[in-house]
Amino acid sequence: MIMEKNKPNLDQDTNKKIELAKSIASRGQTVARTYASLEDGVARLIKTISYMFDRFVFNPRLSGVVSFVLALVVYLTVNNGWTNPTLSYAESLGDVALSTTANTEVYEIVGLPESVEVTVMGEMSDIQMTKSTGGYKIVADLSGLTEGTHTINFIPTNFSDRVDVICNPSSATVTIRRKISWKKNLTYDYINTDKMNARYILGEPNFETEEIIIRASQETVNNIALVKALIDVSDVNGSFEQEAPLVAFDNQGNRIDVDMVPSSVHVSVNVSSPNKTVPIILVPKGEIPNNKAISEITMDQAAITIYAAESVLNAIDNFTVEFDVSEMVSDSSLVASIKLPSGVKSASISKVNLEVKLVEATTKVIEGIRLSYVGLDSKYKFDIVNDEDMDIDVEITGSPERVEAITAEDLEVYVDMSKVGTGQRTLEVHVKGSDNLLKYKSLKETVDFVFVE
Repeated sequence: MIMEKNKPNLDQDTNKKIELAKSIASRGQTVARTYASLEDGVARLIKTISYMFDRFVFNPRLSGVVSFVLALVVYLTVNNGWTNPTLSYAESLGDVALSTTANTEVYEIVGLPESVEVTVMGEMSDIQMTKSTGGYKIVADLSGLTEGTHTINFIPTNFSDRVDVICNPSSATVTIRRKISWKKNLTYDYINTDKMNARYILGEPNFETEEIIIRASQETVNNIALVKALIDVSDVNGSFEQEAPLVAFDNQGNRIDVDMVPSSVHVSVNVSSPNKTVPIILVPKGEIPNNKAISEITMDQAAITIYAAESVLNAIDNFTVEFDVSEMVSDSSLVASIKLPSGVKSASISKVNLEVKLVEATTKVIEGIRLSYVGLDSKYKFDIVNDEDMDIDVEITGSPERVEAITAEDLEVYVDMSKVGTGQRTLEVHVKGSDNLLKYKSLKETVDFVFVE
């Protein structure tokens, strides 16, 4: 009974599937007929076009027109680069040194640039080959030209035929002058002295020859002020010999390019290291506050070795080191820097470490110190306006022990007459004492004098 009830449903599903299959088959036949119709239409169109083309091309009356049209197409294609088109590039080779072909033994050439900016054009592969191969150059050919002014074109040489070469500039106007021979004495300069140890002193150089021959035009010779041998003293630490190049200069110090015989000269130089060891003299600068004074100073260096020319060393008997005391309020440790005086090249130390002790200051006066003078020109004579001004009282301030030790013999009271003229002049009184740690003051600040020639 159950199977009978389900049978109608199965029949309905089967009928639906059959109808769907018939519908799909019908649509497939429609598409096939449409495709066949389209294929037939395209075939007929191609056949018609082919028929018309054959009638046109192979028509004896139209053969001349066809030939002309085909020839025109070929011509335009070839001449407009439509066949196998290529790209052209341009690239700069930078500045290329200019090579000169000329008789420089006889003639001087003026007006040629040292280099020419070069650009090459062509296919990239040819440009790259030119750059990698090298060997190319730009030539200024002056062979066969004589004295006078000429315009010459620069010639690219050893470039590939497959690239175009552009020079900037492409030409130059040059002046050709005949050379003459001229003798000139040498001078010299030491160069790179900043790279030499300052403790060494260079002596006068000895040259193998002191006269050279210059080959240049008369115009160039007239501009030469001097010829120098440039002696390099880099890292020199003893006497030496070398070949020094020769260079010509004008009055403004500009180099002049000329032929010289010889072009360098053998030179020997004596190097010494004169030095002198002298005691260090300490000089306090400023006023110690709170009525304090220096009683004692100890330092780690009592002497210094200085390096200078003999003439400078002969004038130095001691080395003064100044230090500031204006902010000192108690015993202090200081570092005083070494400052080299004029003419001194180097020293054995660059600083001095100081230990300074302070005490309460005291003052005393030494009376009647005789006034002296310095610096008077021999053409002048003088008289003091007030005779009593010849004796000066001096006030001394410092630590009790140091003040007590000072006597009149330790003092010098003087006026500086180096800048006086005729007539009455008022001069400042100066005081020097043997102890630099004391303060000295003249109780009379100025004195009047009358000067005559």
